[in-house]
Amino acid sequence: MIKRIVLGSVAVFLLVIIIIAGLILVPSAFSSKTSYSDSTTLSILSGDVFVMKGDSDNWKDAKDGMKLAAEDSVKTGADSYALITFFEGTTMNIEPDTEITISELAVNEETDSTFVRLKQTAGETWNRVEKLTDSASKYEIETSAGVGAVRGTTIGLVVGSDGKTTMKVYEGEGSLFAQGVDVIIGEGMESTVQPGEPPTAATPIPLPDSVLRLSVNATAWMKSADPVGRSTGMVPPGIVVNQIPGVITSGYGVDPQFVEIPNPKDGTYNIVLYGKDSGQMSLMVEGFVRNGTSFTSIFQQERVRETNEDDKWRIDLQAVVVNGVLDDIVLSAEIEPLEGDEPGNVIVTQGAFDGRIDELANSFDEKYDAFKTSVYSAMSGDQVILLFTEDEIAGKIAKWANGPDSPVDFYNIKIELNSDGIGEASGKFDYSIFTGKLDVKARVDISDDRRPKVVATSINVDLGALPLPVGAFKDRVNEEAEEATWNLPADLVSVDMGDDQIALTVIKR
Repeated sequence: MIKRIVLGSVAVFLLVIIIIAGLILVPSAFSSKTSYSDSTTLSILSGDVFVMKGDSDNWKDAKDGMKLAAEDSVKTGADSYALITFFEGTTMNIEPDTEITISELAVNEETDSTFVRLKQTAGETWNRVEKLTDSASKYEIETSAGVGAVRGTTIGLVVGSDGKTTMKVYEGEGSLFAQGVDVIIGEGMESTVQPGEPPTAATPIPLPDSVLRLSVNATAWMKSADPVGRSTGMVPPGIVVNQIPGVITSGYGVDPQFVEIPNPKDGTYNIVLYGKDSGQMSLMVEGFVRNGTSFTSIFQQERVRETNEDDKWRIDLQAVVVNGVLDDIVLSAEIEPLEGDEPGNVIVTQGAFDGRIDELANSFDEKYDAFKTSVYSAMSGDQVILLFTEDEIAGKIAKWANGPDSPVDFYNIKIELNSDGIGEASGKFDYSIFTGKLDVKARVDISDDRRPKVVATSINVDLGALPLPVGAFKDRVNEEAEEATWNLPADLVSVDMGDDQIALTVIKR
């Protein structure tokens, strides 16, 4: 299924209004031909993986990509690895000799609250939980000793043969509940519980013996697959992936993007780079070993290459591990074009995509609310600046555009900002029985009454054999944009577009 941003309008011309009304066009970060899944899916990374369906008492060989439902169970053999990608974007990496059962998968259609409950009988899992939509949403893992609850975080859960359960929180926050005691576990902390006992107080997670750190500048996204096929990093359109236990990943918009892999495995790491913008991408590879409570750098290597948007590249890294400690690396001489299938199994869900849009839209709202507060509290003649990134505005526009009852599906969006202040966007859409292509150029001006003025300078809509009065289309768009209100006691004095951001400077009246 093609990922589509569904618009809440009932006429094609409103597509353009939604694009340009936010003062800037949707950036390429939200361009995608990716197929997004609404199902809970099992991926086999390596070795022997088995499934017992909820209506069966027998274990059967699992199939890569098979769908899972409530009451299904999964277990891995020795030296075997599997991955469950849940419908709402959360991933559970299943380590060797591990068994889990899906107790509940549900969505409250009225509130969009999500409920994922699992039971872990034995072994180790690594969970990266998408930010939950509200306080009613749940992601919980039950063991024989207690219940681990997670909220928008990255955790590891280990269950021993005697039921002893250890919960490690690497990012965000979690809790471990047993015997009426609920222990809150902060970032970088862990807690343990024995069957029949309350959890221990949270203590720091022990430091790793060595760390492999990969980073890339903002020209590209980076993903790395380890020797057993587990992936970590970021894939287009900016979705964080984290399947390797203990790994710390940077969030969306962090420059440079990085991943820190503790106690790396001996073997080959396949690094994939996705061109995000045109320019020089710079990949940095660093190795560190622990020296008491600090780390010492043992090597640092860099590779650079020119890239363009939508290019895909690959470079391999051989990690040399001696007695469990990173000793050296062998990095390929050059970054080469990616040929064939991508290494590492990654499924980007609709929930993960929508979660990214929500985060960016919320950031937009927070900045605009703070801007309005600053304007109202400013003295007459004071200058106030509103600064948005392309991605924040894109997220807000996409959030506005998302409407389940719309007959228009808009997808494959592309963007380019020019130094002369004109944004160019293109995209495809489905409207009724028609599939078309939309190209827009829009300029941001300052109106006579000192407020933002968006002008569509060029619009081209191609519906194949169906003619469309483009001139009237453009006039209607500009009429709608003209009706936009500023509603602030401030005069707009400058609009600066470029460097992946837009800045509006106002003077308090």
